[in-house]
Amino acid sequence: MTEKITNKVLEKIKKEEIKPEAKWKFLLKDYLVWGLFVLALIVGALAVAVIIFGIKISDWDMSGRLAGGPIRFLIMTLSYFWLLIFVAFVLVAYYNFKHTKKGYKYNIFVIIGVSLLSTILLGSLAYSIGWGEKLENSLVGRAPFYQGMQRHRQEMWSQPERGLLVGKILRVEEDKFFLEDIGRKEWQVFSVEAQLSPMVVVETGEMIRILGQILAPAQFRAERIMPWQKMGGPPPMHPPIPPLFLK
Repeated sequence: MTEKITNKVLEKIKKEEIKPEAKWKFLLKDYLVWGLFVLALIVGALAVAVIIFGIKISDWDMSGRLAGGPIRFLIMTLSYFWLLIFVAFVLVAYYNFKHTKKGYKYNIFVIIGVSLLSTILLGSLAYSIGWGEKLENSLVGRAPFYQGMQRHRQEMWSQPERGLLVGKILRVEEDKFFLEDIGRKEWQVFSVEAQLSPMVVVETGEMIRILGQILAPAQFRAERIMPWQKMGGPPPMHPPIPPLFLK
């Protein structure tokens, strides 16, 4: 039986003049698949780095006032763009690993688990050296389709009717200062009784967040003044100026 099969195969090879493929072609294909696997891990890791950066800069201590609670706040602040990139490239990594020379031997859950873990670990490393923030800042203002986390955070803080105000200080006087919000509106902010958070600097050009209440259409009384850039995490790679203020 085995001999018959062997003879049939040999006859087919002879008849169809089948020639063996060069070894370098198989190697090239294998290297290409591995290269795409590594590339997918890197892209997925960058997505993780930006997601971690977004979580770090989010104002979780203010989630109740900003969104009505932590769950709604998470839904409002989570970057679905980067989450989709992360999921998509984990699947790409799985597909490419599955098509490596010995990838077929491994269980689907093992491959996806390894891809997920590798992507998250690489993403954490990328965040720790500042790549998450760098990528976020590089896309804001340059990619028309992309609304960055910083911009979304600005919009959440730009709710003066709810006692939330963010902007750039234009000038400072004895008991008040003037602030330009993200809509270019100028506010007169009274700050005599305001509580200053650590590291906040009330001087011309500084970006700040304010909790307080409206006194008049262009007047605001500050109860608490905080710096725009949150403390903690890797040092900022760019000045902490939100993109809406960049010309």
